[in-house]
Amino acid sequence: MITWTGFDDALIGYAERCTQPPVAIYDLASMIEILTNRDGMTWDEAHEYIEFNYLGGWHGEQTPLIITLWRDEMLDSPGGEQEQT
Repeated sequence: MITWTGFDDALIGYAERCTQPPVAIYDLASMIEILTNRDGMTWDEAHEYIEFNYLGGWHGEQTPLIITLWRDEMLDSPGGEQEQT
């Protein structure tokens, strides 16, 4: 299974599919948090970095997945919309 260096705290599990090898799953919000805290990036810089370097890369069948969880923290991100109650 392929994993990404520096994002251990964003690794939330793995996925399996019939006849396919398991793939690592990373949480997008956690990846952004790591880059903003560790590397001093803004939210936008971190998101763009992940899009270009991780979402834009294919490393074969075992390329990790990045998941966006529907939760309040994501709604607070730039460009996010607050849910109306």
